[in-house]
Amino acid sequence: LDLAIEGTNVLFWDWDLSTNRAKFSDKLKEVFGYEAEYLENVDWGDFVHEEDRGRVAQAVEDYKAGLTNRYNVAFRYKHGGNGSWLWVSAGGKFVKDEAGNPIRIIGTATDISHVRQIEEELHKSEEKFKTIFDNLPTALFIFDATAYLIAANEAALKLYGANTCAELNEALWQQEGFGLDNAR
Repeated sequence: LDLAIEGTNVLFWDWDLSTNRAKFSDKLKEVFGYEAEYLENVDWGDFVHEEDRGRVAQAVEDYKAGLTNRYNVAFRYKHGGNGSWLWVSAGGKFVKDEAGNPIRIIGTATDISHVRQIEEELHKSEEKFKTIFDNLPTALFIFDATAYLIAANEAALKLYGANTCAELNEALWQQEGFGLDNAR
């Protein structure tokens, strides 16, 4: 098991809720650029991006209140070596005292910066496609495998006198010869 853990970029942590201090596995330096002793003696939340702090705190509160069955949140975390912002996915479960009150959360954190970069590139590509699709003067239609209209540009809506894709889909299905039975 240790070898499997060593081959990952997963950091293990143990967060004491009463002191707001955490202990970290040896991966802390490799993945996040910090010595474990350093972060064990500071409020690690200070290294969470200020725009994400509220969401991270809300995820903890939601878990404490029983609104979720585990702590799970993605946020930006400042890299200790170069000062860049890493995207981190963190998740964990409570350790409770004898009275059932949460006293610690034990969990994992993984650098997901590469995933967020791919998501951002995909979003930019989708926006570019949407801009081209929406602004071409030629009527364009996108159908699913059952010949249901998924999207149409403004030129297609105008061609059929429709205001929405739902209206256009209805108009197309009312045409004789439209549908999978007539697809070639």
